[in-house]
Amino acid sequence: MSRLTNELDKEFVVIRANIGSELGLNIRESLDVRLVPTFMVLNTSGQEIWRSSVMVPAVETILSLEYN
Repeated sequence: MSRLTNELDKEFVVIRANIGSELGLNIRESLDVRLVPTFMVLNTSGQEIWRSSVMVPAVETILSLEYN
């Protein structure tokens, strides 16, 4: 997962949250996260444009999204 974070950190704000923490609980509830791990991409307005709970996504998958 560190490769994913390192690659995406150049173009995105990457947030990793422990679902057992207060912040993680708030994120889990507000974004309706049901499975761990869950990977999400939100646009600058906070709207979800992509989600995966199956496996770690390829960097290329996320970079190919149209998020504007």
